[in-house]
Amino acid sequence: MIGNEELITLNEATKRLPPLDGRRLHVATLHRWARRGVRGIKLEVRALGGRYCTSIEALDRFGKALADLPPQAPKRRFAPTAARTDARRERDLARVDEAAKAEGLEE
Repeated sequence: MIGNEELITLNEATKRLPPLDGRRLHVATLHRWARRGVRGIKLEVRALGGRYCTSIEALDRFGKALADLPPQAPKRRFAPTAARTDARRERDLARVDEAAKAEGLEE
């Protein structure tokens, strides 16, 4: 719990965190960690003068809590797609041509 810890803005916190893939974390990432959390763990923040602040200790607790969670299989961003065969491509093109003729778009 943030109590007597030194507060820093979320923007300042992004500068103190290590880069990911050579790029600094965006401040929106820290806002998301505070609002939604990661796997049920939320970053501790305090609203101060219209800004959200956290502390180095809160970032450390957040990181340790995530590290203590059991490993999770990586999520797939996109479902794998099967390669389209030439026959499938021809059928798709024929279907598009028929639809265009039905709409009067092709002679």
